[in-house]
Amino acid sequence: MEFFFPVHYEIGTALEDVVRSEALSRQQAASLWLIRSQGEGGRRMRRKDVETNMRRWFEVTSAAVSKALRAMMRPPLELIDIIEDPHSGREKLIVLTPKGKAFLDSAAERATAGSGGNTRRPFARTGRFRHRVLRSSYARVPTGADAQSNQADRSPEGR
Repeated sequence: MEFFFPVHYEIGTALEDVVRSEALSRQQAASLWLIRSQGEGGRRMRRKDVETNMRRWFEVTSAAVSKALRAMMRPPLELIDIIEDPHSGREKLIVLTPKGKAFLDSAAERATAGSGGNTRRPFARTGRFRHRVLRSSYARVPTGADAQSNQADRSPEGR
């Protein structure tokens, strides 16, 4: 876990930064990417499903999710529309606007480009970070007497 979490966090943060493009909050970027990756046709998703994921991932309130979504509807962003679900008068759908789709397409291109040919090099830090994490994680691996002591602590007899 000491190895996985820092690597996962760093790569995830780098991807979020590419998607956010300094115009969106992390929650807004995650909402858009959720619609693109799991939504119907990559263009629309039930508001309830977006809210459920945002509340779980970011531990935010329903009101905070609503505020973030409304901000993406208004100028200058205008990335989404919230419409009534034609199958249920109570449900709402979040639909990417053409501008929202273009924004995500551009973010996907930047993310795919990584550092190869992209002058902004959004993942340039990742290689150095990965090397640092591997080195520090390896330094924490118990050896010799420490390893035997840790193994004894985890065994049923050592408890």
